[in-house]
Amino acid sequence: MLKRIRGQLAYERGLQSEKMAAQYLEEHGYEILKMRYKTKFGEIDIVAKIDSLVVFVEVKARQNYSDGVEAIGAKSRKRIEQSALMFMAEHDAYKDLGMRFDVMVLYMQKSAVDGNAAMQIEHLDNAWMAGLM
Repeated sequence: MLKRIRGQLAYERGLQSEKMAAQYLEEHGYEILKMRYKTKFGEIDIVAKIDSLVVFVEVKARQNYSDGVEAIGAKSRKRIEQSALMFMAEHDAYKDLGMRFDVMVLYMQKSAVDGNAAMQIEHLDNAWMAGLM
């Protein structure tokens, strides 16, 4: 029972983090195309467009920035890349656009001034090149 409750809390925290990341992207000029895009290979948290690029974004909510970045291993990258190729194949409207893989890490950071914690969002664009493991 406790394991199921923890799993539900993690799921809800993930949803909230993805919503915050999507809002951040929109505020920075991105158009959100899909949230939680599912394929037989897995799921992409956010598919967005900016300029002439379709951007596939993996969102991680962690205790700190480095934990978030390190949570995206070769297996995760391959899953995202395969799902991205499927998205591009299924959506002719974007066939002439480039692809980019980004990571967004959300974490709490205490202020050095007053000690209050605030949510930080770090956007690492072009986090990896497809096919390079």
